[in-house]
Amino acid sequence: MQGRVVITYYESARITSTVYRYSNSEGFASHSEFLLFQSVSGEQEADWFKRLLFGSHWRSAWTTQVEVPYLDPDRIFRGLIPYKTGGGRQNLSLRFKARDGMRYVFRYVNKDPAMRLPYELRDTVVARVLRDQTTTQCPYGALVTDVIQNESGFLNPHPNLYVMPDDSKLGPFLETYGNMLGMLEEFPRDPDKVEKHYAADADEVLKSFELFNKLYRSYDKKLNARQLAKARIFDFLVGAWDRHEDNWKWAGYEEHGETVYEPIPRDSDNVFTLFDGILPWLLDRDGTLPMLETFDYHIMGLRGLTWQARYLGRFLISELDREECATGSV
Repeated sequence: MQGRVVITYYESARITSTVYRYSNSEGFASHSEFLLFQSVSGEQEADWFKRLLFGSHWRSAWTTQVEVPYLDPDRIFRGLIPYKTGGGRQNLSLRFKARDGMRYVFRYVNKDPAMRLPYELRDTVVARVLRDQTTTQCPYGALVTDVIQNESGFLNPHPNLYVMPDDSKLGPFLETYGNMLGMLEEFPRDPDKVEKHYAADADEVLKSFELFNKLYRSYDKKLNARQLAKARIFDFLVGAWDRHEDNWKWAGYEEHGETVYEPIPRDSDNVFTLFDGILPWLLDRDGTLPMLETFDYHIMGLRGLTWQARYLGRFLISELDREECATGSV
């Protein structure tokens, strides 16, 4: 690639670089390697009355500009090729294939909870209130939990923050995903289909319903329930109230004729959630939304933190007694 690099040195000791690519048709044009200052959303600012009624939440994190690198699909992980969209009703995601067979997923940081509403309500005050409440989430919480999980011995998909470039390499996905701020993380899949294995050379990687089926049908398939209990206690500490069945994958390791499965917690976007403000407080008090639990120095109640994963927990951790759950997994 022909071009030039402009390096800027600041008195604060911060250094940034901008790479300019040269072509005969366009001349010098900025390339997709430099760092960009960007906020998640400027629409989440609020005056004192709005903060009193709807909450302050993580508004300062959503509206503060941060320095984020562009994602260059040609250079990262030996080359990434977009092939499929994903996500639920309120979240956009784009999946990539790497040249070594690995899969990655890029998740939009700014969800749109109004997409869960009936179509006729999506342009009403109800939708605007729901969109405002995305500030209950810490937009960069997954980066924090990744560091802690690594130090604690948990398997996890290692998210990183990027801005998707406005680049023709995205093909049909360019219009939706160009210039989007999001997290790129591993997407665990069958190790037989990749050169580089996920999860410390696991022999297989399962979705939750696949794990349930194998545990029901096979006596030689077992779960490391202590590690799952430890992962759930970690969720309580970081306020991860939305860790439902689809937010887990399971890495299987063959040991002495048996396969033991280790948990891989994923999608850590609902951590450090703050439900302050009069409206969120009222919704929490009357049980309208039983899963709500604000992050604080003191855990006010475990109901909200366990609600979304209540069936998973009852099935998979039931072999542990009370003492093992309280002390054996720590």
